[in-house]
Amino acid sequence: MEWLARQRFIGPFFRWLMTTHVWLAYSRYSDAMGDRLAGSVTYFGFLSVFPLLALSGAIGSALLTKGQLDAIQEKLSEQIPGIADQLNLHALSNNAGAVSVIGLLVLLYSGIGGVGVTRTSVRTIWEVKESTGNPFKQKAVDLIALVGLLVLGALTLGGSALTSTLAGRAAHALGLESTGVGKTGLQVLAVAIAVVAGFMLFAYALTGLSGLRPPRRAILTGAAIGAIGFEALKQAMSGYLTHVAGKSIYGAFGTPIALLVWIDFAARLLLLCAAWMATSEGAGPQCDLFREDGGKDEDADPEPDPEPEPESTPKPEAGQPESTPKPGAGQPERKPEPGA
Repeated sequence: MEWLARQRFIGPFFRWLMTTHVWLAYSRYSDAMGDRLAGSVTYFGFLSVFPLLALSGAIGSALLTKGQLDAIQEKLSEQIPGIADQLNLHALSNNAGAVSVIGLLVLLYSGIGGVGVTRTSVRTIWEVKESTGNPFKQKAVDLIALVGLLVLGALTLGGSALTSTLAGRAAHALGLESTGVGKTGLQVLAVAIAVVAGFMLFAYALTGLSGLRPPRRAILTGAAIGAIGFEALKQAMSGYLTHVAGKSIYGAFGTPIALLVWIDFAARLLLLCAAWMATSEGAGPQCDLFREDGGKDEDADPEPDPEPEPESTPKPEAGQPESTPKPGAGQPERKPEPGA
């Protein structure tokens, strides 16, 4: 890029480009080897998907009806386009007793590992050190963060399904479901709900999992970019993932390969959002909640030493006359000038 900036005709454009926030964020992502970090997040994310689905099937078979499972299956298809059709929640719920315990154990292992890797990756993008405290305490914190992520994911997914269902019923009652305006309105509403849900998930992943508290403006901007980018990624990757999942050359590995590709792109988007937040105004090491120095900025100027208090002349004791200084006392002795 520096070579292009030195060119005669296109140099001014590239010199301007290198000063933009977009370029600064991409440079931070590239310098931290964000693609490799995304690969590590993808590994644990992929391990977490199937036990999470198995556990969800076990819970769904005990608490939800067939119609509610169908609604969740539909929402899952919207979140993972082209792949979720191969992940049958009804089949998992039928075998819930056999897979629930194993799924829970594997989910704890892969989920806690995924939270730890995601936290480390985001903090690496921010160029802040990892906490060196008690490892058991850190695992407990990761477990709490994992539970929070699962609860937030369930709330956003359930809220999205409920809102879409209510909107569809309202449109049907008003006779707008079959009209062009009604269909377009429902599609726009579905996208808006998905963006809001994505905003909440990205904000939690970029702050709650990482132990960072950036400025509010950076959080809002980074989470909004992630939510909009995630929705655009779903629309752009839908046909490609369907093609990969259904390709006969991959056989039984078609769905796992498509799922790996999907998680990898989502992980890269998350770390790019972290790079954007890390290069925002007011972001820095002082945003780290795990700092051992109390959150003090290392680059801040040291506090000046307090000025020494002037020495006080001791007061004479009672009954003693005060001593008067002799003339010239405390003054340097003058030497006689030569020839005087």
